[in-house]
This record gives sequence, C-alpha cells and structure tokens, in this order.
Amino acid sequence: MDQQLNCDVLPAIQQQLHNTILSRCAGVLKDNKDFEMPQLTTTAPGVGERNAVWCGVPGMYGGFNYWWADESKTTLVAESWCRVVGGSGQRHEITTTGFKLVDEGFV
Repeated sequence: MDQQLNCDVLPAIQQQLHNTILSRCAGVLKDNKDFEMPQLTTTAPGVGERNAVWCGVPGMYGGFNYWWADESKTTLVAESWCRVVGGSGQRHEITTTGFKLVDEGFV
C-alpha cells in the first residue's frame, strides 16, 4: 500500500520539478506561453517507472516522464529527452531541496 504523500512536501517537490523543466528547456518555453507546468497530486504520479506520468513540451520534440522513486514519496525521478537529438536523455532525482543529474546520454 502506498504511503500517503505528506501534503506539506508536495508543493516543494513540485516547484523543484518545475525548476528541473526550466533548466532543460527554458529557451523553448519562453516562446510557448500556453505551456502549463505539470501539477503533482497525492495520487499521481505513481511509484516506479511503470506508473510514470508524461509531460510533452511543445517545441522540445520530447518532454518529461516522472514518477516517485519508492513508497516513501520523498524523491521524484524525472527523465527527459528530445527525440530528434541522439543522446539527449537526462535523468534527475528531485527532492524538496533541489534536483540533481544522475544519468545522461540515453535515448
């Protein structure tokens, strides 16, 4: 059974997810005023990569998959890539205090 996500933690991790997205594609987003940043909820995304949520970024030719790393729901994992640029894949781990690159060069 999933541990209930602490609602005090959710906004901080969501902000760090947004920061991660901006770090990857701020240039594309400055010209796309209609893009809406993804919103985390207490039920989405799920735990594990199989339960990831997709967020396409127009103009990036790709986007972000993100999911909770484990049942504790204290670390969000986000993978991003551009399908027209080989090796553009990056994986970040996101917590309340920031995000860090943990893998790159895939896809």
